[in-house]
Amino acid sequence: MTVESRKKLKVVLSGTAESDLLSWEGGVGVFEADGEFNDGTVTLQRSVDGGTTWTDMGEHTTLTASGGGRFVASNATKLRVTAGGTGPVAVVLYHL
Repeated sequence: MTVESRKKLKVVLSGTAESDLLSWEGGVGVFEADGEFNDGTVTLQRSVDGGTTWTDMGEHTTLTASGGGRFVASNATKLRVTAGGTGPVAVVLYHL
């Protein structure tokens, strides 16, 4: 996993896995994933309590095939990407 700055994350996930946490200052971001989904799912999640509780960011950031979507986090939060049942999937998350 590569956290290039507080505003960008690059990661390749496979099988059932999760990325490290990315501190997000709030605002609009883009979530993109490309790879071998094999009927699996890649999901962007957020935690407002420092990583204890996780919730999915929404329908545009839960992918079952290569694609992406925009998201908005109105406040500072922690973000992570989870994979379930995928082959290698490259994910990029960045702040607009």
